Amino acid sequence: MSSKALPSEEEEWNVVIRSSTSNYSYDDSSVSLRVGGTTFRVSRQRLSTASPQFAAMFSIAPANGQNETIVLNHDVDDFTHFLWFLHLDPVTFLTYREKCLEKEQMSRAISIAVIAHFYEASSITKWAIGQVRDMAKKFGDDISLMTRVLRLSPCVKDIDPDFDQTVRNQCLNQIEISGNPVAWLAAGKEVDDQVLQGRAYYWILYKSNGEIAGDSRLNTIDRLRLLIGSQNLRRYEAPNKLLIFRGVDGTQEPRVKLVQNTTDPRLWSPQVHTGMDQPYDGSTLWEMFTVSPLGLVVPDHVLTVDELAVASFPGTD
Repeated sequence: MSSKALPSEEEEWNVVIRSSTSNYSYDDSSVSLRVGGTTFRVSRQRLSTASPQFAAMFSIAPANGQNETIVLNHDVDDFTHFLWFLHLDPVTFLTYREKCLEKEQMSRAISIAVIAHFYEASSITKWAIGQVRDMAKKFGDDISLMTRVLRLSPCVKDIDPDFDQTVRNQCLNQIEISGNPVAWLAAGKEVDDQVLQGRAYYWILYKSNGEIAGDSRLNTIDRLRLLIGSQNLRRYEAPNKLLIFRGVDGTQEPRVKLVQNTTDPRLWSPQVHTGMDQPYDGSTLWEMFTVSPLGLVVPDHVLTVDELAVASFPGTD
């Protein structure tokens, strides 16, 4: 059984040309879209042509026959940039590419990709993430921009399977060469990425020079994890020896005592193995900083009195 041949790029382009030029006498109507506190009146035809989701949305007639405002739940800046791109004429776009700062172009491309992917505007999404990928090489040290890219990257695997790993590798490298691994730790928390957090904790220890105690950006949980990580890392005899210490014989120390100890500034002179050329595998690093040599798992928040009252500690049952 023979399969139907896929259309060539030229054939696909001819289809686009025909659909775009088959009716120059557009009888179009506008639609009101409210995003946040902003209402946009835009062309139904333009949105429907770009996105099958919008086309389906507009095909449903209002119950009362009136054109009602459609409320959408998006960041208003992201949606504004998407509509801006959708209504650009070629001359304006070329001027924008020539005169607008590249960092601003990257910010807009991220916004365009977020909205375009949500509404399955695949051609726009492909263009936007291509722009983001190229410019991320130049602005990988901008933590706020890269945090937005990290939030976007898992969503576009269907468009670009390599995009997520490429972006994460750039961020992992930046954590190592950056002078601000604590800020990268915050980024890892924001996108709930344990690999980034583990790498950030490692380089905070490696570059701390005894200054951790005075850094107000590190909370109690961070300090507990850094203490446990420094204890675990001291046990390594070689850079590539991968072991997880989940329990040892002897006295077990309750978690509450470890939390109390994190306020002692004498604890913050970590003896990290200076012979390590490369940090450990990311997932292992996360466990290094969250599982103590006693097998205690660090909570993701400060325990309340009630939680401590019912907590079960190894060796205390």
